[in-house]
Amino acid sequence: MIQHQFSTGGDRARADPFLELPLIPPIGPDDPAPISTGGDRARADPFLELLLIPPPIGSGDPAPISTDSILLDPFGFISDRENTTTAEAKTSGGHTIRVTFWPAQPPRVSVCTVYCPGLPNYSFGDFPRIITTEADLVMLRVAICRRGNHLYPRSNDYFMYKVGNKGPSLDLIASDPDDPKLADNETVLLRCRSRNIYFIARLSNRAPSLHEFDIHLYNSKTRTWTTKLMYSSKEFKFVYPSKVITFGGPLGSVGWVDLWRGILICDLLQDGRHLRYIPLPLPSVPKVLKGPPSRVRDIVVIQGKIKFFDMTTYMKLDPKTGYYVPNGWEAATCELDPSKKHQWKDTCAIKISEVTVSDPTHLKMLPNLKEGEEDTEAILKRLYARCPSLSLHHDGVVYIANKLEHQDDKRQWVIAAI
Repeated sequence: MIQHQFSTGGDRARADPFLELPLIPPIGPDDPAPISTGGDRARADPFLELLLIPPPIGSGDPAPISTDSILLDPFGFISDRENTTTAEAKTSGGHTIRVTFWPAQPPRVSVCTVYCPGLPNYSFGDFPRIITTEADLVMLRVAICRRGNHLYPRSNDYFMYKVGNKGPSLDLIASDPDDPKLADNETVLLRCRSRNIYFIARLSNRAPSLHEFDIHLYNSKTRTWTTKLMYSSKEFKFVYPSKVITFGGPLGSVGWVDLWRGILICDLLQDGRHLRYIPLPLPSVPKVLKGPPSRVRDIVVIQGKIKFFDMTTYMKLDPKTGYYVPNGWEAATCELDPSKKHQWKDTCAIKISEVTVSDPTHLKMLPNLKEGEEDTEAILKRLYARCPSLSLHHDGVVYIANKLEHQDDKRQWVIAAI
């Protein structure tokens, strides 16, 4: 299982507020040299310079990990390094493409690398991107085109990477002839192992109606797309999906989550025409719901139950600088069984003052540690906490990204709160 939440990427984080967790050792001086960087072309092109940042991986094969899920950077790197996870396919243009994963034990971040033998690195018009994951499947987008053309859907290729007992595989996904765009937060996977099949579903609103949606559905066996008109209730509050979740089960249920408002659920294996709606619980601490919700909220499905995490961060005025600085956070979790009444049950509440670091070596890993400082609360309070990620396999565990300076896109730490 791949838990697709956090990301690394150094300076690439400037283009995305949810990037940059450099927890994996960078390539050392004795490691193999990276593939051709493009020379003067890279120095003249800021994007290419970012694209060619070496992946943060060690010199050998990745060490075995003792967990069923990983934290995966949604942005891939360009590298010809390979290991036992490497899988190969052909692009729509007939070029060979290889995808490799470099798993790391959470809370360290795992990455993937992409390489097209024979093509120069400046052939990529955008960073390789993980669109979504489910069970043993990873869906990727790769743009082999001029920079700028990647904004056009038909300039992108989509691939499905599958972990298998006989080795990994990589397949090119046939594009939807009616609407080839597969937006990151609108695309969800459903895996049906008993039938050896998977489905890709994308939700799109039928403007100007607020209650009519199209479900674009891809069948991996027939390699075809179909479109189905769906209706939602008029009582729902839903603006834009910020995450997708998969319930599975006999109905093949999947959900599109507006993390500020609620969940639209579709039963892909049924013939119905109506989307179900589940509103999210009210914040435990009253606050204005604005900005990217993934910075303070997360939601997952574990054994059929929906787990929801909501964090409130606090700021205070620093009299020395005149700027607002972090002053801690508090959070609450709750869960819901969608097969029963839509009533959320509070499960846990936590404040930064209640967080302890039991291992002294972990305390020394925290940033800007002053000489002799052992006050865990004081250290954690001055960090910018954001982007929580609930564990898929360890109940009660959440990974939270932290950085020392608001504009520091080069150094961040992950704290696992248990």
